[in-house]
Amino acid sequence: MEDRGFFGSLFDLSFQHFVFPKLVTLIYILLVVFSAIVSMAWMVATLAAPGAAKAAALLAPLAFVCCVIYFRVLMEVIVVMFRIAEDVRTLARAQLIPPPRTLAQEIRQAPVPVRETRPVQAPAPEEPPLAEPAPEQSPEQ
Repeated sequence: MEDRGFFGSLFDLSFQHFVFPKLVTLIYILLVVFSAIVSMAWMVATLAAPGAAKAAALLAPLAFVCCVIYFRVLMEVIVVMFRIAEDVRTLARAQLIPPPRTLAQEIRQAPVPVRETRPVQAPAPEEPPLAEPAPEQSPEQ
């Protein structure tokens, strides 16, 4: 895939070329600077406050580090998704994976479930119970 540059990708109306991977460094730097400013403001505000708020000022550097780690991981996850999309497109163009099929193609090629039909057998008639032998009758006397 050819690199169209920032403005070429920005005005690509077919969305075949991505802009975010070109902006990820700038976005990450802006997020780190924003985190530093918020952390410094938090530290100054807590140091200016009377009382036990000074202990909260010690948490500002920790919050800054956590924010930077979070933003870094977030940017990496997003970049990985874009790279996966580009790799899949490359594989599809090399025809190493089949192109996606339309819904109509899926329906036409869907296997039709075949139900196994067995003749219905009537239940076997129940045999009457064996007749019990009649009790022996003695001749009448």
